[in-house]
Amino acid sequence: MYFIICVSLTTAVLGCCRNYVKYKMLSPVNFIRTPIICLMFYWIISHYLSYDDITSVFMACMFERWFFLFSKGLISLIKNDYVEKKNKYKIKYNLMYKENSG
Repeated sequence: MYFIICVSLTTAVLGCCRNYVKYKMLSPVNFIRTPIICLMFYWIISHYLSYDDITSVFMACMFERWFFLFSKGLISLIKNDYVEKKNKYKIKYNLMYKENSG
């Protein structure tokens, strides 16, 4: 149990540092959610699947990353962020996109 706490807190600290560098702000909710989701996946894996402790820890971290990858992708799809970000990057990087005809 000690190992999963260390790994999930390390992941949270590294994510917090990345967000601070990228967005120049700290979010306690984003910091706390990674260990909570990791511990939840670890509990599910260790209770319902028969893996050793180390494998369960790394599977929990992997599933946590996949969970946020799919949930953020789904939210972006629902909010239609693609169009907004496409226009932002056209201006920021002077990009030219091919217009679909038809």
